[in-house]
Amino acid sequence: MQAKTEYVDQMVKEILADISRRETNPSPKQTGASVAEMEDAFDMIFHDEDELSKAVMRKILKELL
Repeated sequence: MQAKTEYVDQMVKEILADISRRETNPSPKQTGASVAEMEDAFDMIFHDEDELSKAVMRKILKELL
């Protein structure tokens, strides 16, 4: 479990290092969407993904919001 968490954390760190917050920030202020609406959209988009992919994307979403 620890190794999986470290792997997810490292993957998220690398992804966020490669992108600019300004370019990818799905801020509710910019989109007019609430955080809850953004999370619902996330769940709809990634519902078929494996748990590792979901964990990575949730951490990225959390960082960007």
